[in-house]
Amino acid sequence: MTNRKKTTVLNGRQLAVFLVLFVQLSAHQSAYGLGRKDKFWENADLSSVLRAVRDHRGGVSEPECEELIRLNYKYLYFNALQTDRFIAMPKPERVLERMSQVFAANARLKERLEEARRLSGMESVKVSEFRQAARKIGDCAKALHDAFHDFFKEDNQGSYAVEPMADAQERAKFLEYLASCDQISALLNDEIERYFLNPSPGVVEISIYRSCSIPVLSLSLQKLSTMIEKTLPQ
Repeated sequence: MTNRKKTTVLNGRQLAVFLVLFVQLSAHQSAYGLGRKDKFWENADLSSVLRAVRDHRGGVSEPECEELIRLNYKYLYFNALQTDRFIAMPKPERVLERMSQVFAANARLKERLEEARRLSGMESVKVSEFRQAARKIGDCAKALHDAFHDFFKEDNQGSYAVEPMADAQERAKFLEYLASCDQISALLNDEIERYFLNPSPGVVEISIYRSCSIPVLSLSLQKLSTMIEKTLPQ
């Protein structure tokens, strides 16, 4: 009886060790087996992200754009995902989905900024319209932040100071807000280009560490939009 019990315990331990090793090997193969055999980046359908990228970057030829996307797609999947947040490696297609979401959110942000600029040049605009425009910009910034955050790694962070709005007339305050939005939007464009359309993905330059990440910039734009909403009179 005693020997039989000991044998059962040993078998249970061996089974547990085997299962742990099997899970580890499966995770390893799911992440890296693709790179050696499937070459998913060469055969993937890029149509959705290609449209989003070409809208973002006007004037670039489709073959050049496609080559950049495939090059970065491979790098991002194997090197730039927050793997510690996943139970298992996501399907490669999810990387393309998130890329599309980032570019689409940034495109909507640009549209909202353009609408806000037109609004700021009109006469007899209600303060509530300024607040609504700021809310839409903040919503786009949040969508951009959510598309990137908790999926892609931040390879730099930096900081961006959101300054309080000057005590001025509503239109002047809104124009000051838009000037700050334009500055952040330009930095976001640069970071999105560098992160997702890099001709040399993985090559690190010193200037990277002096710049702000996409989550930091988009969150700063959110906070700035919330601030202007609260400071404009009801």
